[in-house]
Amino acid sequence: MADILAPWHQLRELSIDSCTMDEVRLIFSNAPQIIRCTFKEIDPEMSEDPLDIELFHQQVSVLEHLEYFELKFYAVYSEVSWILEQVKFPSLREVSLTGPFGSTPEEAFLLQIVKPFRSSKPLEIFTFCNTKKPSDNRVLTQVLENIPSVKELSLDFCEGSSGDEFFSEELLQRLYSPHADILLPNLQYFTYCGSASLTEHMHLFRDVLVYRFRLRDLQLVEVDSEQRTVSQIQSVDVMSFSHFVISPDIQEELDTLRRDGLVLSITHYT
Repeated sequence: MADILAPWHQLRELSIDSCTMDEVRLIFSNAPQIIRCTFKEIDPEMSEDPLDIELFHQQVSVLEHLEYFELKFYAVYSEVSWILEQVKFPSLREVSLTGPFGSTPEEAFLLQIVKPFRSSKPLEIFTFCNTKKPSDNRVLTQVLENIPSVKELSLDFCEGSSGDEFFSEELLQRLYSPHADILLPNLQYFTYCGSASLTEHMHLFRDVLVYRFRLRDLQLVEVDSEQRTVSQIQSVDVMSFSHFVISPDIQEELDTLRRDGLVLSITHYT
């Protein structure tokens, strides 16, 4: 990376299919005008290039212009820390994050990545794909706590390798009144693919949809010390890997929501 001759300070868009962690920092340290950036197949190991190591010590505290940020990790090591944990992203609008976040160290690394996003007020679109079974379902709740401004959320958990992270009782109860610290108050579009304990928790999911579609204007919620109303949900698409049963009374309520304008799809792989 250090051997590449380029006007880094003028760079606006960059996509790299294979890189190391320190090369990510190297790029951001030398490309302050970057707007769109994609890193795929990120190797968590550090480069052995001496010049890279020298430039690695350059610090970056804010990426003023970055609007789109895509990260794909193929592995995460327990001793690795995220190099941009203290960086601010004041213009960030969209994030796509993929990786094997299953063990406790991997999940701690995941939380390091998303922590700075809490202060990214323009962030509206967040896509998250976890390729491993989580060790603790509460981690997803912690991730969502750091993206309160998001309007469009897509969660993808690989078949056979992930547990039911979203449709847990604890998380669903955080999505509607009377919970004081409500999650995702600005959510309007939601897509989910993965395992889902829908039969057990369908009544809670129904309550979330009813509140988010009909009753959200009745309650002010506090987000980062500001009083706001909850946005109306517009579209929900759930694809479950497991079969589920919807009782007739809940099915009737869901059909009513559809007739009243909610775009709603709840299906399972056969």
